[in-house]
Amino acid sequence: MDPLISVIIPVYNVELYVKDCLDSVSAQTYTNLEIIVVNDGSTDKSGEICEACAKNDRRMVVYHKQNGGLSDARNYGIDRCHGEYILFIDSDDLVAPDYVEYMYSGVRDTGADVAASGYIPFWETVPEPTPQNEAWTVVTSEEMIRKMALQDGASHDPDKLYRRSLWGQFRFPNVLYEDFASTYYVVSHAGTCAISSAAKLYYRKRPDSIMGKQFDERQLVLLDIADGVTGWLTETYPNFREEALRLRLVTYCKVLKNMLDVKAELPDVEKRIVDTVRANAPAFLRAPCVRAIDKIKVAALCCGKRVFYWVYLIGDARNKRNREH
Repeated sequence: MDPLISVIIPVYNVELYVKDCLDSVSAQTYTNLEIIVVNDGSTDKSGEICEACAKNDRRMVVYHKQNGGLSDARNYGIDRCHGEYILFIDSDDLVAPDYVEYMYSGVRDTGADVAASGYIPFWETVPEPTPQNEAWTVVTSEEMIRKMALQDGASHDPDKLYRRSLWGQFRFPNVLYEDFASTYYVVSHAGTCAISSAAKLYYRKRPDSIMGKQFDERQLVLLDIADGVTGWLTETYPNFREEALRLRLVTYCKVLKNMLDVKAELPDVEKRIVDTVRANAPAFLRAPCVRAIDKIKVAALCCGKRVFYWVYLIGDARNKRNREH
């Protein structure tokens, strides 16, 4: 019999989207599921919608709790799941009917502890499926972490299939960008990981999501997370110093760009970012693992904030055009 897979779905004020998400999970071709829905103190009708969906699927259980944030909701689900594997899905996303079956094939066919595949972003209309290479590539956890740090076919997003035992000693920290602050450590305890570029998860882009919101000072925690993760990377994998530096400076540059978007007046933070980037620029610019566009951004910041900002905007526009074509 196929092993039980626990699908953990945190829910908070997504009444417009959550039914579609839950319906897509209920319709999976892989049927031995435990669907754990955690209503994290929603103030809209999300909780009622979840309960209505659960009436149509005996595998689905809905928990209602006081609002504690995304990390707390995911941890609540981890503490109550029973599956051999865990899969996280966000409550505004959608998944193809064979998503879970495909993710499970990544660990079943390769013996890996983690399976990670691609995703397709969308705003309103879900894109039509296109033919994809669905082959799995097996890598060591060390190589997986390197790919995550370089954003080379893998990311630190939590939407992976994990052997549940990997989460035995880990939980998401209660901060924004909890995935950045946790996924590296969890993956480091895996034996091997399976990676595929096939995309069967549809990631909904919303202006009111964490990633879509304009900059606010809570997002500065990214700097501390980047320092913590990259410090751990260089200690645990000394041969990944360049990859860790790339991850740290790219994160610092992204935060500064978001600050400049809204003309945030935070001189101490700005000085921290600029001083850190400029001090590490020579090593960054020499690193062969760093993409040319990222080197250009760092070089531009060494010339001044105005030059940096316009170079960053041009780079973002170019990346957007490439994704659309």
